[in-house]
Amino acid sequence: MMLDGTHQEEMTAGPHSAGGTIFQAVVESAPYAMLLVDDAGEITWVNGEAERLFGYSRTDLTGQPIELLLPDRVRVAHRMLRGAYARDPVPRPMGAGRTLHARRKDGSEFPVEVGLKPVGSAARPSVLAAVTDITLRRRAEADLRHLNKALATANQALRRANAEISRKSEEVESFVYIVSHDLRAPLVNLQGFSRELEFGCARLDQAVAALDLPEAARDQLKTIVAEDILGALRFIGASVAKFDRLINALLTLSRTGTQTYRHDRLDMAAVVAATIDAVRRSTEAEGATIVVDTLPEAFGDATAVGQVVANLVHNALKYADPDRPPRVEIGGAADRQEAHFWVRDNGIGIPAHAFPRLFQVFQRFHPERAPGNGIGLAAVKRIVERLGGRIWAENRDPAGTAFHFTLPCHPPKAQPEC
Repeated sequence: MMLDGTHQEEMTAGPHSAGGTIFQAVVESAPYAMLLVDDAGEITWVNGEAERLFGYSRTDLTGQPIELLLPDRVRVAHRMLRGAYARDPVPRPMGAGRTLHARRKDGSEFPVEVGLKPVGSAARPSVLAAVTDITLRRRAEADLRHLNKALATANQALRRANAEISRKSEEVESFVYIVSHDLRAPLVNLQGFSRELEFGCARLDQAVAALDLPEAARDQLKTIVAEDILGALRFIGASVAKFDRLINALLTLSRTGTQTYRHDRLDMAAVVAATIDAVRRSTEAEGATIVVDTLPEAFGDATAVGQVVANLVHNALKYADPDRPPRVEIGGAADRQEAHFWVRDNGIGIPAHAFPRLFQVFQRFHPERAPGNGIGLAAVKRIVERLGGRIWAENRDPAGTAFHFTLPCHPPKAQPEC
């Protein structure tokens, strides 16, 4: 809160002066705890919010040193800082200095931000302090730090697990499941505290609107609430939503490793036809042509294989070359042991350096082209391997990518020909 010269004089003129009474009424309705401190460090006036925040009455506080409202451990240092400020009193906006701790009448401590404004005259110098409790914000910040730390820990653990994923699949699946659930708790806390802060901002905005403040001061307060605080909350909300999508994706990936799959004889032509029909709206929207060649039979789970084909077709459409209409070719062949299928496209291809990490979790090699979480190909690989097959990819000449995967030609523990 900023005071002009007239208001400074009014604030220290005494409660019985007309100007002082009017301006004190304005400050009384402020949403912050406001305290007037003289050059001796004694409190000469407080508003109702200060009474509520610190638990003291006005009578209790008037005439007391300002250090009464500080923890014992910092009182001596604060007197020195107060003396230094008195020698060079300059306005200090709220949030511009260090975060301090205050103490209530009951002895409890809480974090605060303090704004200072020299008021009065050279003969009667005083300082008007505006104090706000930032406990909720600190909790939200702590939860965000915990969330980021947990995410970093999870990513590091996942990178280590990927090196052993083919050898220790069951342990990796259990790990992902546990970590994903452990991350839910701070996520829920962060969402809850963010809602509390949004509610507080709404109340603060209403309080500011009710104040008889100069237009510039009101606009400044509204800007702080609308842009600084709510802007930060929107960023937190977007981060929480993104992280929630990652957790859901991790759980989906985990289920691909633990789900029980059928091993039925599949009419792959029928499986692919049903899949293409399901994604027809996307293919038509992209103006894509899909060509299906003769497909051999194979053994596997019809639903899971349909997911594999759908994911590869979506991948082809997502990374289509903007200079030519998308074209996707699906074909296959078989020998005595396995059926080999491919999904070819004429898109932008895959960078050569990306192939070693292509099927790893959280890998995206054209993030500017389309949204995603880097889970799709990792899930496809796990499904194919759980069904007893293999998957790989290669760039085509002159353009595009071909994804290949195999499925058994026979049910488990049997050796019939395809």
